[in-house]
Amino acid sequence: FPALRGAAQLRNAAAVLMVLDLLTGRLPVAQNAVRRGLLNVTLRGRFQLIPGEVVQILDVAHNPQAARTLLENLARSPCSGRTHALVGMLADKDIERVLQIVAPAIDQWHVASLDVARGASSAALAQRLDTIGAGEDVRCYPDVAAAYHEARQCLRPGDRLVTFGSFYTVADVMREHQRTAHEMSQNSQFVLP
Repeated sequence: FPALRGAAQLRNAAAVLMVLDLLTGRLPVAQNAVRRGLLNVTLRGRFQLIPGEVVQILDVAHNPQAARTLLENLARSPCSGRTHALVGMLADKDIERVLQIVAPAIDQWHVASLDVARGASSAALAQRLDTIGAGEDVRCYPDVAAAYHEARQCLRPGDRLVTFGSFYTVADVMREHQRTAHEMSQNSQFVLP
């Protein structure tokens, strides 16, 4: 089985194995190399888990097909607490449908404006959530960094934070997560017994 999670990744791995089998006469690949590849493959931003007391899930899901896969993966990986979503999307995507698909898995929404030419505003995202009947617990932020830091304040052990909606959103959260981890390591004091 591939290291990547989800049924879609299993189908992708099966397709790759079939291609390798069909090309074996022209491009032989040792079985050991295939095994190592499947076990060590990583794909940042596709149901990428950051473990901790609060699990963070990063997924660039920005269309209905990817949203369905995200929902399936969330259902296969339940948490004991609440599921928070941090969402930022491009205005030209099918925002309403993507949010509608993922909404059953989300307890609280943190919506962020994307500061790019095609970026949707947090107000537009909140309005779409209201339209689909999921606008009860929505917090709006001017950018992804603010959403990330404020969402973290709402999280309790056992909760999870699911970031999705755009490559921009996931990249910004990755950057903020690294910055926060770096600051924490710089501020920690080591006390020897």
